[in-house]
Amino acid sequence: MPLTLRRTPRTARGFVEPLLEVGNAIPLHMVLIPGGTFWMGQTEAEKAELIRQRGEEDYEKFYLRELPKHEVTVASFIMGRYPALWHRQCLWPQRYARQCVGMVPGSLA
Repeated sequence: MPLTLRRTPRTARGFVEPLLEVGNAIPLHMVLIPGGTFWMGQTEAEKAELIRQRGEEDYEKFYLRELPKHEVTVASFIMGRYPALWHRQCLWPQRYARQCVGMVPGSLA
């Protein structure tokens, strides 16, 4: 069965982080991702189907950590609207050079 996506128009909340100290850097457009609760993992029936489709070895290599199915709650968080290529952002001024590896948007002080 093909996957069908249903888009629901919504108004997003967020902000733009201008990165003023970085010269002509493109600003980061940040959006609020609302928190919520959802089910994560797989049932025993889904496990059996994956083993049938992929084989026991692939299942143990890629899917074993998905058991058991459980409820997960995630707090709201902020995320960039567009993918960021951080290796390009590393052309920042020298004072940011040590922070570049593993950088998190908004962490500049």
